[in-house]
Amino acid sequence: MSLERKVVFISNTNRCVAMKLQKAVAPGAKVAWDYHVVLLFRDNGWKVADLDSRLSLPCSTEEYFSNSFIPAEPPTFRVVDAGDFIRHFASDRRHMRNQPQASPPWNSIGTGFNLWDFVNVSNTGYGRIYDLKEMLKEFGKE
Repeated sequence: MSLERKVVFISNTNRCVAMKLQKAVAPGAKVAWDYHVVLLFRDNGWKVADLDSRLSLPCSTEEYFSNSFIPAEPPTFRVVDAGDFIRHFASDRRHMRNQPQASPPWNSIGTGFNLWDFVNVSNTGYGRIYDLKEMLKEFGKE
């Protein structure tokens, strides 16, 4: 059986998304990411896999979307089918070059660099854009 999978880019027009329950900060603190990426997949309901979260791995979409974000600082979500992501996404890690300790040990993804096309929530070229309420409605309980 093949799972339905989607890649979710989390950002906003300010490229500053406040998130709670992230391993990068102490419990109870929040972190501001310029963008964050998680996997959304359907296995007896939609679930989220966020390797940086203190929530269960994976966790239900309701748990993740209800507990990870600060309502006063709303995120925007770009949801891309996993197949489209694999076909179109490319990152040579140029955005990490001044942070060698943060650069992962694996090879570049694809050829070239189009990360910002996926992060920029004004760009409608890939996937579909949702706000938090729409994410819960579309990917919440079935």
